[in-house]
Amino acid sequence: MNKETKAGDGMMNKRVELLRKKMEEKRKKRKPASNRFVVREKDQRAQLPLTMKHDEEREEHFYTYGDNKQASQYDGQSFFKKDRFIMQVLASICLFFTIGIISQTQSPSMEGVREYVNNSFQNDFQFSAVAEWYEDAFGRPLALIPNDMHVGAPGDFNNDEEIYAMPATGTVQESFQQNGRGIYVETSADATVEAVRSGQVRIIGEDEAGEWGKVVVIRHNDGTESWYGNLENISVQLYETVERGELIGGVTPHEEKEATGVYYFAFRDGDTFIDPSEVISFD
Repeated sequence: MNKETKAGDGMMNKRVELLRKKMEEKRKKRKPASNRFVVREKDQRAQLPLTMKHDEEREEHFYTYGDNKQASQYDGQSFFKKDRFIMQVLASICLFFTIGIISQTQSPSMEGVREYVNNSFQNDFQFSAVAEWYEDAFGRPLALIPNDMHVGAPGDFNNDEEIYAMPATGTVQESFQQNGRGIYVETSADATVEAVRSGQVRIIGEDEAGEWGKVVVIRHNDGTESWYGNLENISVQLYETVERGELIGGVTPHEEKEATGVYYFAFRDGDTFIDPSEVISFD
């Protein structure tokens, strides 16, 4: 009986020992997994504040340093623009007074400069020529301009007969070849002279050569000019815009022929006079 009991206790002890070994092996197997989990958890906990710190630093860098940099650039640009504007105003004032002093100075040494300044004021910048070049190079700048509007050019005289009106009907008594500047036309004493083409009145005065009497000069959009001489009762004003066929003035009575009036007419392109008969038929 005792032997059987001891044998049973031995078997139980062996089973307990086996169970302990199995449990110990299971613990050993679980420890690496647990360690990995703990390490990962520790890594996450350790990395979390580092990541937040990095974000905070990045945001602080963006909102503080970046804003200050942009603000400094804006202030610099604004200051530069103001400074440039002030310099332009001062330069304009200095240029204005310099030109005024030169114009009033009677010194012979300043004669060339004074003549250049006077010519600069008398010879206007050819905006129409620049506008024509711009349109040829880049097209029409504004859609408000009608597409069917005809823009003449100095070289298009032979094809522009429908554009030009007759200043006043009459008979050519002195041709361009005889006069050298224009033509001398006889008409009725009560005839009026009209603009041959639209443009702006640039000159109203006496002919320097003393041949044409009172003269009106109209500058057209293509840069050419039409000259009207021997006028009376001029009805246009300086710098006034006139249309084709608009009244300019009356003719001057002939000195010898009764009921006859006379006027001069010329075309000029730049500094060169052009034969008006190539533009308008006076026959």
